[in-house]
Amino acid sequence: MLVSWVRFTRTDVAPGYLIAAFKSYFEGRPIYDEFVGYRGWLNDPEVLNVRFEGLTSDDGETAQQIADFLDVPMLPDVVERRLGGTITWTGKLSNWEDHWSEIIDQAWGEARGPEIEEMFGYGR
Repeated sequence: MLVSWVRFTRTDVAPGYLIAAFKSYFEGRPIYDEFVGYRGWLNDPEVLNVRFEGLTSDDGETAQQIADFLDVPMLPDVVERRLGGTITWTGKLSNWEDHWSEIIDQAWGEARGPEIEEMFGYGR
């Protein structure tokens, strides 16, 4: 998510920028403090949790889950149109691994990033 946002702002995805964002992600709060606030939604029956990977790579299963959850019909062209419909779209998917390095990984650990990954089911 962070790499996508940085790419959208047309800022260079530089190690220093990412590391600074870990420490002051939103309104000066560390990234861990921001994400821990979302934890309550993970088991809320009023919230449907989906993964970005599902939205961008499955054959419409995730889109159908969303439509079912909202109790609306799924539009016939939703799978074909799922990419590019947001203001953050730059023409290609972001890949955080293209920008990750040992120094960023160290800072991610210090920022409690692995705990965020585990919390949201993305353990490495």
